[in-house]
Amino acid sequence: MIRELRRQAFHMLLGVIIVLLLNNLSLNFILIILSSVLILGFFASILSKKFKIPVIIHFLELFDREDHKKNFPGKGAFFYIAGSFFTVLLFEKHIASASILILAFGDSVSHIIGRYYGRTKMIIHSEKLLEGTLSGIITATVAASFFVELKLAFAASVIAMFFEAFELEFFKVDDNLTIPVVAGIALATIKRFI
Repeated sequence: MIRELRRQAFHMLLGVIIVLLLNNLSLNFILIILSSVLILGFFASILSKKFKIPVIIHFLELFDREDHKKNFPGKGAFFYIAGSFFTVLLFEKHIASASILILAFGDSVSHIIGRYYGRTKMIIHSEKLLEGTLSGIITATVAASFFVELKLAFAASVIAMFFEAFELEFFKVDDNLTIPVVAGIALATIKRFI
């Protein structure tokens, strides 16, 4: 329980840090930072399967899931950075910021509430709990509303969080990659028609 709470707290903090950097640095510089972290993370993951790299092993012990440590050390963080990179690359700054916060807060809160307080299984995925998804939508909406209108934040949060529940069952793509991109597509599309 402690590791999962620590993991989700880091998940939220990482999103806030990326959004702060995005809104205080040039676009090119943030893309260089994210791509550099991706490349370094990829090689660190490969090396971590064979060697205990001092700082990285401590980080993995604190935050990584057991199944990831064996097969793809740092998998969650890698796809989180990848999802953020593509979101920053594809969308305007305010949409990218809102989308990354939907990932940071919506996904984290849905995991915590769903795991520890959820009771109602969702029809679209038997392992996802309605209480977690609804709390994720509420939290993501509040976080995203700092960068887009409340109604846009709500619509994108609903779409991203239900896609997250749906895609786990059918696509098996890491939700840290898909949530911000789906949220960004939803925000950009809805914004065009309003």
